[in-house]
Amino acid sequence: MTLESCTEIIDKIFVGNLPDIGSNALTAMGIISPILIIFIGAQLFFGFSTSVIISKYIGENNIKKANIALTCGIIATFVISALISVIAYIFLDNILLFFGASEEIFVLAKQYMSIMVISNIFSSLGYTISNSLRSFGMIKFQLPYSLSLAIINIISNIVLSFIFDFGIVGIAIGTLISEIIGFSVPLVLIIFKKYWKFNIFFTFKTFVKNFIDIIKIGFVEFLMLIMGAITISLTNGLLLRLASQEYIGVYTITSSVESLFSMPLIGFGQGAQTILSYFNGKKDKIKMKEVFTKFFIMVVVFSFCAGGIIFMNPNIIISMFTNDQIFIDISSTVLKITIIGSILTSLGYCFILLFQCTGRENRASKMVIFTDGFLCTLFLLTIPFIVNLIDINIPSFYFIFISPGLASLIGFLISLYIYNRENRLEKYNSKIIS
Repeated sequence: MTLESCTEIIDKIFVGNLPDIGSNALTAMGIISPILIIFIGAQLFFGFSTSVIISKYIGENNIKKANIALTCGIIATFVISALISVIAYIFLDNILLFFGASEEIFVLAKQYMSIMVISNIFSSLGYTISNSLRSFGMIKFQLPYSLSLAIINIISNIVLSFIFDFGIVGIAIGTLISEIIGFSVPLVLIIFKKYWKFNIFFTFKTFVKNFIDIIKIGFVEFLMLIMGAITISLTNGLLLRLASQEYIGVYTITSSVESLFSMPLIGFGQGAQTILSYFNGKKDKIKMKEVFTKFFIMVVVFSFCAGGIIFMNPNIIISMFTNDQIFIDISSTVLKITIIGSILTSLGYCFILLFQCTGRENRASKMVIFTDGFLCTLFLLTIPFIVNLIDINIPSFYFIFISPGLASLIGFLISLYIYNRENRLEKYNSKIIS
């Protein structure tokens, strides 16, 4: 998923620097962000859960079941991603109008999305297969694979958008090219390495069982992204009401920087979930706790270091996305607010991932619904309007960006309490047994 986040950020950097239309193009990218997040959510749904199931079966030394899980995951990924793309394309005009796109922004958003619905299928399959390769032990493959595709995307964007002057269409085509390659390379590898065996047959009942397991595990990841899409939609609507359309472009920039911040954390999480699932299959709780502790420390150190750098130097980072000084000045203040929320979100993410990989998917789902759904929505719909009624010198729309961070703080504290309580109960039960 790090690759997908990287691709989205690269596109937004190039979009913001398109001659004459950069500001409107950034706003268009902000309008379609909820759709792109749903695409990514569906990819996580099947890619993440398929790799978790494969790792679990490998931990149980059951390679046949691991191979069946891979086949089921690939089939499910293709069917669902194709279905989502078809629905998005059919209702694209209505969706864009619903999200507030008008005139030039509507045209730019439609041009980009008309190509991205195709790209979604290739990126979904590529993510599931590449993630599965890591579960089969090809960990070193991920870094050069991701870097190579990012470079291909950058070169394609430069050639198509700035040399051939295709504009936002060229950026979308550049992404499609990188996603097709991103699907083809891991597919060839997984067949060449004989991880994917075609001579293993299974019944429809077996497929249904694997599909249900995939949904149980992947639902949390999908839910997190859906909640994110809802948050973006609400934020865009509130910005249109309390500020102006230009602030959607500002939000696009700051959310892109947040994604840049999150990319390494997603990478840490992908590595940790494979190992946690493996030891969960072996029923080794000691190793699981050791892995989670190291993972949490890595997240804390990175979050505060990277977050601190972004907080202290917002203008330098924002200038990658636009040379519009008004956008830079406004985005700087907003970014300082949102990066604090991102740090808190990363801490809560650690516990959500732990619950997912250790058979507590229901608990993870409830935490996501409560934090990213209920609390975040509640704060978004109340805090800015309460502030608007109070006579203070801070524009009320700034509090739109505070709401997600406040919800993340509460979610993190609840997750930490649950984790510590379970550890105490486990120690207490161990003493009773001994």
